[in-house]
Amino acid sequence: MTGLGLTLVALIVLVVLRPSIAVTVGIIVGLVLTIMLHEWGHYIAAKKSGMKVTEFFLGFGPRLWSVRKGETEYGIKAIPFGGYVKIIGMSNLERDIDPADEPRTYRQGSYPKRMLVALAGVATHFLMAFTLLVILLSAVGVRMAVVSAIVAALIDAERRTPPGMPACNTALQRSAVQPLLLRTTSAGIDWHRAIM
Repeated sequence: MTGLGLTLVALIVLVVLRPSIAVTVGIIVGLVLTIMLHEWGHYIAAKKSGMKVTEFFLGFGPRLWSVRKGETEYGIKAIPFGGYVKIIGMSNLERDIDPADEPRTYRQGSYPKRMLVALAGVATHFLMAFTLLVILLSAVGVRMAVVSAIVAALIDAERRTPPGMPACNTALQRSAVQPLLLRTTSAGIDWHRAIM
């Protein structure tokens, strides 16, 4: 359902905003990458857990293109509303599993391995968000006024905290922040006006 939800949001954005062709292509490429990285998380976790993965596809419906490498078939299907990784034994209704492959089925995996496979797709979203945040902050940065406002708010909260309370015992003590205050005050930043 993640792929369907993302696709619907992307389509609504494209219809409402009517962006340029470059932005439209960027949204579509970003959507496809997000779906495939999600599925890649399930795929890697299943492979590392010793499970047999037979299919790794973008989309649903009839096959448009596919290639088999080893025991896994990779490809694209006609309806691009998501993707999937097929691991044998995901359903107890599967009857056509080779008895030699039974130890490599999802259902025969230990509980921690099954949870790892199930949560790996979601974990890739957190990894993508963290990576994009690091890239954004490294390339663009944060305005000094925002940083100074945050630090000023923390200092103010620390001043208002009664002695002996946890905030006074943290690493954010006046002695640790004082050099930063002196450096930015001498640079002409009025802390109280920055946060007001």
